Amino acid sequence: MHAPPPSQVQPSGSLVVQGGQCWESEARSFGTSASGQSLVCIYGGAGGYRWVQHAPNSGEVHNIGDPCNHPDDQVAVDPEGKVIMCGGPNSTWSAGP
Repeated sequence: MHAPPPSQVQPSGSLVVQGGQCWESEARSFGTSASGQSLVCIYGGAGGYRWVQHAPNSGEVHNIGDPCNHPDDQVAVDPEGKVIMCGGPNSTWSAGP
């Protein structure tokens, strides 16, 4: 009888702290710190995934690539609930910086 292979443990949610580490599975997600500050998990290159401040969230839902009105539109979510931002040379919604 063979034992099943050990399962890989997916980390539970990270501690939401500005500048603190977050997990890849939390990327482009909002989190709220213990002090009530709204943060978003982004990939910062060699620094890995980190909780950072974000521009005001409109609460609206948009698709990546759709036109937006920069600088009036700043942060929203896509249909999957992931954070997107308005910007770029063509003022469109994108997955992030």
